[in-house]
Amino acid sequence: MKKTLLLALFSLTSFSAIHAEVTYTLENGVLTITGTGDMTMPDYNLPTPWDNQRDDIKEVIIENGVKNIGAYAFGECKNLTSATIPNTVTTIGNHAFYNCPLSKKLIIPSSVKSIGDYAFWTDKESDLEQVVIFVNKELEIGEYVFDGRMNLSDIMLSGEHIPASMGEIGQINDKKTLHVPSSLLNEYSTTYPWSDFNAIEPMLYLTDEESYTEREQTGLWGCYTRDFENTEWQALYLPFSLDYEDWKDDFEIAYINGIRQFDTDDDGWIDETWMDIIQIKNGQTRTNYPYVIRAKKTGQASLIGSGSVAAAEISIACSTTTDRYTFTGTFKNIDGSIMDANGYYAVINGELTQDDENAGLKPYRWYMQIEETKKQYDWNWGEIEDDRASIKINLIGDEEGEVTGIEELRIKNSKLPVEDSSIYDLNGRKVNEKNLKPGLYIKNGKKVVIK
Repeated sequence: MKKTLLLALFSLTSFSAIHAEVTYTLENGVLTITGTGDMTMPDYNLPTPWDNQRDDIKEVIIENGVKNIGAYAFGECKNLTSATIPNTVTTIGNHAFYNCPLSKKLIIPSSVKSIGDYAFWTDKESDLEQVVIFVNKELEIGEYVFDGRMNLSDIMLSGEHIPASMGEIGQINDKKTLHVPSSLLNEYSTTYPWSDFNAIEPMLYLTDEESYTEREQTGLWGCYTRDFENTEWQALYLPFSLDYEDWKDDFEIAYINGIRQFDTDDDGWIDETWMDIIQIKNGQTRTNYPYVIRAKKTGQASLIGSGSVAAAEISIACSTTTDRYTFTGTFKNIDGSIMDANGYYAVINGELTQDDENAGLKPYRWYMQIEETKKQYDWNWGEIEDDRASIKINLIGDEEGEVTGIEELRIKNSKLPVEDSSIYDLNGRKVNEKNLKPGLYIKNGKKVVIK
């Protein structure tokens, strides 16, 4: 009786427990499943706790900590078009997403070891076109997992292993293409049921363990995997483009907007340098172009893209009145001794830094060089000592007016006092308080309006 009452209560609320410490919320069409540790979802004999709200569910987000997706968990959610599966889920149960329309692209992480029978089966219209599976070497794929997905045209199997097993494919688009790492192309082509695909094409699979040396590989899918040990900004340089819709949930990516220099102690000499960046919030990145990336959580993660081209180590540059800054991308390792001998800067712990000769640069990143075009002199003491050992990365505020530029100044690490009552514009430039025009400014880290 108690169980029946609990299920009735679950169906009437938007925040409920579904199993042990696993809970769910439903708000504005988004069903969020939350768990701590290795909490699990049960296999459901319908109805599910959200059964009465099934038609309201448009998106499912399963957060880190949930270990599995229970059988029949989201079946028959007729308006469910998007599902986010984290890298803590190890099993996806039978019929977990059956008869859900799902749209465009589905991504299954490398943590998954088992996908149950009919997990994504449908007999209804579906817009699902692409499936990306990061293959765990223990991965077992059940029977008819994608049966009925007649718009499914591309399946990418990314990673260093072929799945341990797979059942019957079932009915999907006859023009489907399987994309696999070039090193595993022959194995997939001769192993059932993969060999039944009418087209198997190589994909570009990159990790920090191996440099990219190919020169002409156009039109391929690409996948790059990196271990993100922190959530600070890092350098990124790839031979294929990325789509904002694919990275937005896991990363922030920004482009370099310029370099600014500051006299923080008002002695008349430049003693602090910032690199301004602007976050990308739509569209695609460019191929062979230097960016910075920040992961929203630590751990191994992958970036998916397309349109790979020749591996060109392209440079971009910008200048101040005293220096020229050049950013050069690389697809290979650069030894620490070379970095040190050339005075190259690398992004380390969220700042541009010259490290010692023992620290090299990994592939798929960029380095920076500074060419001094005008020296600073104190006419009493001669040449001013160079104070650019570390260059801060400054994120300029977004469209909503959030003052991220000021929040990223890292004042506690600079020569400015912690309690800085100076006035700045929204780009972080210090302004003359005696000659202010009406507008929006920053003081003590907060927005103020000058009328």
